[in-house]
Amino acid sequence: MRTKLPTSAQPGDDVVVTLHGALATAGVFRPLKRVIEAQERVWVASLTLNPALAIEDAAIRLGDLVAELPPGVNCHLIGHSLGGIIVRWYVQQVLPAGPEAPTVVQTFSLGAPFGGASVAKWIPLRQGRDLVAQSALLSELARGADRSAIPHCSFVGEDDRTGKGDGLSDIGDRIVVPDCGHNGLLFHPLVGSEVVSRILQSRQGDAAPSEPC
Repeated sequence: MRTKLPTSAQPGDDVVVTLHGALATAGVFRPLKRVIEAQERVWVASLTLNPALAIEDAAIRLGDLVAELPPGVNCHLIGHSLGGIIVRWYVQQVLPAGPEAPTVVQTFSLGAPFGGASVAKWIPLRQGRDLVAQSALLSELARGADRSAIPHCSFVGEDDRTGKGDGLSDIGDRIVVPDCGHNGLLFHPLVGSEVVSRILQSRQGDAAPSEPC
């Protein structure tokens, strides 16, 4: 696991933790990172995971990174594809409770196949098995969605054909990005502007997001 942490973040700042999808690295988030870090007191942390890690183990590694963030920051998690599933597994199954727990404000997913991935058979080892439609892991994730207090926003590419499900139906918002495929979500200006908007809204305690599509 390779990590990059924002060492200059101060208490009250916002830190966005990015998590890539299968067979990728943290570098896929560079375009979105530039948009996010153009905002005052908003930082990006990232990690690159071993592709052989099971989703549950990857969520634990994500938790290790979150625990290393500077104290007092507000954490926002965003995952592309498989990374979106890992992010939600972390907040629903791994994130500790109590006053010492990290402050996770919200989560975002870009093209996360919560209903299963049509390309699951091409993804190696256990990750691929867990991304089959109605797998035990995806079923557990869906059952626990409405019990989570951490809000979620799913971005869905209108032309994305990799997934069999386009969001967590029981929580959060679903935003369809027009004329956009699976990887295009990483570059689309609508995604960047909406993520930034929701981060800035959270500073004011504003729970009213932009109108979902």
